[in-house]
Amino acid sequence: MEMEIGFKELHEGIYTWGAKKLEIAKEKGYVESAAGFKLYLSNFNDFKDLERWYDTLDSDFWDDYMEGKKIAKKRFELNEKLDNNEELSEKDLEIHNNMGRYMQRKSYRVYEESRQDISRFAKLKSEYFKICLNNPKMCGALHSDMY
Repeated sequence: MEMEIGFKELHEGIYTWGAKKLEIAKEKGYVESAAGFKLYLSNFNDFKDLERWYDTLDSDFWDDYMEGKKIAKKRFELNEKLDNNEELSEKDLEIHNNMGRYMQRKSYRVYEESRQDISRFAKLKSEYFKICLNNPKMCGALHSDMY
């Protein structure tokens, strides 16, 4: 993680350039290389639908989502401990015994109903960003406006 952060700081111009190219690609549905070749983005219609939905999410949604994610993470952690025959602390045992109630909360439902779409949106956006960064190199040329 530290190396990635250091690399991004050292080569900030590349990431700024890539972000600009990503915005253009999100409008057009493809990345154009320096040689003029068009690389169409996979699952672009799905991405645009997810992006429209994602852009409607407000801070109340994100508060619920993050709380629900914490519940899901704790549930997973406790189940792992139980599967490994680890003894639960008093606090963990109390949480485990009340997990059914936690899972009935609105925040947990928001998380469970949304997590796959949010994950898919983030993965596609990340994939598109990588294409925007790498496409010129794959075509054997770098844009002069990169630096």
